[in-house]
Amino acid sequence: MSEVDADYNGVFDLFKYYESGKVRRKERDTNADGKIDFWEYFDDQGNVVKTGKDIDGDGVMDIRDQ
Repeated sequence: MSEVDADYNGVFDLFKYYESGKVRRKERDTNADGKIDFWEYFDDQGNVVKTGKDIDGDGVMDIRDQ
């Protein structure tokens, strides 16, 4: 796993999860509330295969797109 401060505010807001050296999942806090609200899942070639969003602010995925 790696942590990134994508908006340079001093707080990690992008988390990348790896398997066998490849990014398999990214989680983001897009509204700086300290909770993950956007997910991306990747295949072996690095293509996004599904995404998810938290729309009510509880940190749990509410919408899934495949």
